[in-house]
Amino acid sequence: MPWERDYVFYASRLWSFPLLGVLLFAPLTTTFAADVTVNCPADSFQTTLDSLGGQPSTITVHGDCNETPSVNNFDNLNIQGDGTSSLGGLLVFGSRNMRIQSLTFRGQVVTDLQSSWIEITQCDFEGGLQVGRYSSVYIKNSKVAARNGNNGIGVSDALVMVTDSEIVGDGTANGLLAGSGARLALQGNTTVENNSYGILAVSARAIEIDGPVTIKNNGTCGVYLIDGTPGSVTNGATIRDNGTAEHWCGGIWVERNASVRMTDGTVRHNDPFGIAVMLNSSAMVEHSTIKGNLQGGVRLIGLSSLWVKWSDSTVKNNGKYDLVCTPDSRAYSTKQNIGKMACPGYAGSFEDVMAATPGQ
Repeated sequence: MPWERDYVFYASRLWSFPLLGVLLFAPLTTTFAADVTVNCPADSFQTTLDSLGGQPSTITVHGDCNETPSVNNFDNLNIQGDGTSSLGGLLVFGSRNMRIQSLTFRGQVVTDLQSSWIEITQCDFEGGLQVGRYSSVYIKNSKVAARNGNNGIGVSDALVMVTDSEIVGDGTANGLLAGSGARLALQGNTTVENNSYGILAVSARAIEIDGPVTIKNNGTCGVYLIDGTPGSVTNGATIRDNGTAEHWCGGIWVERNASVRMTDGTVRHNDPFGIAVMLNSSAMVEHSTIKGNLQGGVRLIGLSSLWVKWSDSTVKNNGKYDLVCTPDSRAYSTKQNIGKMACPGYAGSFEDVMAATPGQ
């Protein structure tokens, strides 16, 4: 189910992704009482902010501000640049109903302590963005960099949606790191391209990749889901050209009670495998294509499972094998949509299974 566009979302501790429950969306329609301008470096952004006393306000920024101001317990704040202005960074704590637009952040931006309804548009993050503790952030038409050891976007116990944006990195950090309790959705023309992991999700609540998102050219792995993380790849999303044989990850890696469901997606030209499913994890492939991955299409190890449904789903034209698995794993498919197999755990097609089941 696609996410609603052009709205900031807010959710309390009951927030959830579409696959898991109800999303609460609402437009920001606040009347701003104060309208002030900060001309840097002559003016102090923090001094101007403190003078507003928390009232609904618009701050327009010109020039390069070397500060990393702290926004504390604000409700209804609009911070806007002129397309060339910048801040050193930004800290947001316990604030809600914020719009941030047309700014460059040279350092890290942090939102924490139930900071919600934070809408970020046309911004450039040179030091990454960290979102924590029941905060919710919507990023649109922006560029987020993973550099100097900082992840592009880090999420923990929080909710983040990214649309029509770039998440890129030239260092060893990850594009997106989703930790415990994190919920992350990528949609629209969003690209994730980094030297390390594109998305690394550990004990996250949900990861949604909704096309035409492209996860490409990530050096270690495109998408890594581990420790119970559920993920989905839908609506034309593409996972391509990720990994190297040295890192042994490839397109999508699913491990330790994690899962991925792909509907109308493509996984291609990854190294070594398109999808690796490990240690009591599962993958379902519907109306999707897994092809051209250098060493294999899908790999199953350790009580893991694969379901390939519908005749238009194909796992073919990969490296040595299209499907390889250990004897304790299981794979099911519609007839003839998996090519070369080395899978003693292949349980046959749905048609064969149904025909062999008494009473069916």
